[in-house]
Amino acid sequence: MDNVDPAAAVGDPQTPALTLSEIAQGNPDLWVAIAHHPNAYPGLLDWLSGVGGADVRAAVAQRLAQSAPTAGPAADEHTTPAADHVPTAARPGKRRLTRGLKVLIGVGATVVVIVVALAVTLALVLPQRNASSDFTTAASAYTDAQAQLVQTLHDARSTLSNVPDGQVADPGIRNRFDAATANAANLVSAQVPAKADTIAGVAAQVAQLRTDTAAIQASQSELQASTQALADSHRTWAQNTLTAAITQAQQAYTASADLVDDPSVRDALQQQISQAQATVNSLSQASLDTVSGTVTQTTSALNAAVATFQSHARIRCSNGVAPPTGVDPMVCGGVPSGATTPTVNLDYGVYGMFAMPSQNIGCTQHGYGTDEVICEIINHSWTLPTSLTDACSPEMGCEDVGIIAGAVAIVQHGDVPPWANAKAAKATIPVLKYGQVADFSPAACLSATDGITCWDTMTHHGFKMSASTFLNW
Repeated sequence: MDNVDPAAAVGDPQTPALTLSEIAQGNPDLWVAIAHHPNAYPGLLDWLSGVGGADVRAAVAQRLAQSAPTAGPAADEHTTPAADHVPTAARPGKRRLTRGLKVLIGVGATVVVIVVALAVTLALVLPQRNASSDFTTAASAYTDAQAQLVQTLHDARSTLSNVPDGQVADPGIRNRFDAATANAANLVSAQVPAKADTIAGVAAQVAQLRTDTAAIQASQSELQASTQALADSHRTWAQNTLTAAITQAQQAYTASADLVDDPSVRDALQQQISQAQATVNSLSQASLDTVSGTVTQTTSALNAAVATFQSHARIRCSNGVAPPTGVDPMVCGGVPSGATTPTVNLDYGVYGMFAMPSQNIGCTQHGYGTDEVICEIINHSWTLPTSLTDACSPEMGCEDVGIIAGAVAIVQHGDVPPWANAKAAKATIPVLKYGQVADFSPAACLSATDGITCWDTMTHHGFKMSASTFLNW
């Protein structure tokens, strides 16, 4: 049947009924012609009438209306269709179904081959593709972490540039910072390796990149922490340095406030101390690049105020005696080394005596019964304080000052005092040059351009005398 032309076969009146039945199964367009074929038997016609359209039914009706209905093909084995060839409701589509099954089987086999090939391809390609994607992701995370660490390293070095050597409260913090900086510099210099050729090699690289990325992130955290610690330690150093300077200034003020007679000098130091304390309080918020300079400037100003204050302060001896401003601190000590004992020979004995280079002042040891020293002055513009002159008798003289029993006192006498008497006798009186000290133990006298200073080396009480000034303590 595969080599028979269906239309030609239907047009041939000799075509057997079996062949017509087979043609009907796969050629609906020939059903009308088959209905008119002389070998179309009743069963075939009934089937055509049941499955065909109006034109087929009309052709069947016309075929059945013929005067001599077809008795059917001969009953021999060559012309009579077998039972399974009698058309039924399913048989017209049998040939088409068979061909469809063949097509479906072919398509199914092709699909199976394709699926298997795809599975094999995916099994080979996907791991490589996934490994490549993992490598790219890991490498990107690694370089991003490096970039962030580079910026952190830059910030850390900028911080360090504002912290001079030694200006940290804890040297261990600087060591920690240096270690963190060195580690970070080492990590940022590393490079991403070339991707390996094998999946296993790439997997190992990805694992290492992830480990290295975590190390970079940890390094960044440590560097940030140590940088902040360095900045905080620098500020703490600054606060400690200024606080120590303030403490010293306050101690200087407390020790000598009663020795500074000028209130403006006392107020100036107090004001500078207050300003320094305000600076200490502001250091925690100050820009790091200003901290060191602020400490230097504030400390210098504070030290200058202390120096000015101390220059105006009177000295205080170990026993609490406080000589006036302008008195040499030597008076708080004993007889200095190098002191001499100048003497003069008089008719009535040898006396310790000297004259100032100006010849306006002369002093005598043990003169007029004093147990220490008496000094006389020719010309002066000052008046003795009433604390000395209250008990003075004018007729006995109230001009000569001495040290009696360790204290300053007016030395009264009824005749010419010893230095004036020696001058009148034209005795050779030694001159105590400026800068020299006379040893009239227990008293001592210092000769200076601004006058003579005599004191008791045990009690440290004494006086200073010149043409324009008289001081006693």
